[in-house]
Amino acid sequence: MPFSRNLKRSLEKSVTLRSAYWYTVLNRVDRRAARVPPLPLTDGRKTVIFTRLDSIGDFVLWTATFPALDIIYPRERFRRILVGNRIWAPLAKLTDFFDEILEIDRRAFILSPKYRGKIGGAVAELGADIFINPTLSRDFLWADSLARISGAREKIVSAGIFNRMSPWQERAANRWHTRVLEAPAEPIHELIANHRFVEQLTPASLAIEVEPPRLPLQAPSGEKIVVFPGAQEEFKRWPLEHFVKVATNLAGADHEIIVAGGPGEEHLGEKFGRSYNGKFRDLTGKTSLTEFAELLAGASLLIASDTGAGHIAAAVNCPAVIISSGACSGRFFPYPPEMLEKGVKQIAVTFEMPCFGCNWNCVYKELDHETARPCVEQISPASVEQAARTLLQR
Repeated sequence: MPFSRNLKRSLEKSVTLRSAYWYTVLNRVDRRAARVPPLPLTDGRKTVIFTRLDSIGDFVLWTATFPALDIIYPRERFRRILVGNRIWAPLAKLTDFFDEILEIDRRAFILSPKYRGKIGGAVAELGADIFINPTLSRDFLWADSLARISGAREKIVSAGIFNRMSPWQERAANRWHTRVLEAPAEPIHELIANHRFVEQLTPASLAIEVEPPRLPLQAPSGEKIVVFPGAQEEFKRWPLEHFVKVATNLAGADHEIIVAGGPGEEHLGEKFGRSYNGKFRDLTGKTSLTEFAELLAGASLLIASDTGAGHIAAAVNCPAVIISSGACSGRFFPYPPEMLEKGVKQIAVTFEMPCFGCNWNCVYKELDHETARPCVEQISPASVEQAARTLLQR
């Protein structure tokens, strides 16, 4: 497992290694998979495949476009299939937007040629008429390659922003598509960028405004403050002692403190418990993704770093304080003001630095992978606590 994790990380960071691996191994696998004949269909509908293999938050933000996509690709005329990351597939099932969902293990898809060939063959069998990749930060080892394998007559993709491809890789991947749609030229929030992509899917003008993300979940409300100290990478984590300090100051008879996190983050809950003197519930690694979303649907507040948890909170109408780095400032957090006007209860807390907008190409090269970056670490507990009290008072 450590070897495969390190190889995946190397492939994601090194364009040169990615090119060599694709050319010597994956390219041949994809060519074979593309030759799998499509299965016959009987219901008369066209097949449109949507594919996303990125993170939880990316999917949750994308749900805001579903009302528009429902107009462009109505179920009575289109069989809507999702080829998606298995990590967040349970949330996709909640939306009831797709007729079928093909779940993919993102790591195995590039590290196991056998698995990649199996998935590629399954995609080719679908016999897609239209293949849509709405991912805004593309990588040709994943969704772009599936477009090539699909054999769809129409393959649509965004030109992309912050693509993890060299110029020749991008030219090759663009040739695998029949339409490459314009990407935002200026930095804008992902919700707006997703909406602009959808607007280009049809020549007709869509009279639909940009909406917040939505997950159809309701839960009994309770006086719960959910603390989510984890992050996808260690260097993105706000120091745990800061979470402890804020939770200590907010706790009381009116609010139950709950620490939550995904599989593999159990040590964060244990470490929190060793420093926190009050009562709390430790749910790190003990809830499914759907159960975590249900927990937020009934909570008074979420306190989290810049992760998918914050987007889930917005989608289930849970007030949230987001400890936001400057790496992608404005792209994911904070949400646009019009989203706050439409009911999103969220405050993003930042520590302004000249290097904001680095896209995690951090200028502090001397810091190791386990050390929180300064734009995260220097956010004060007092500022997070103040934001939390503001939302709780509302």
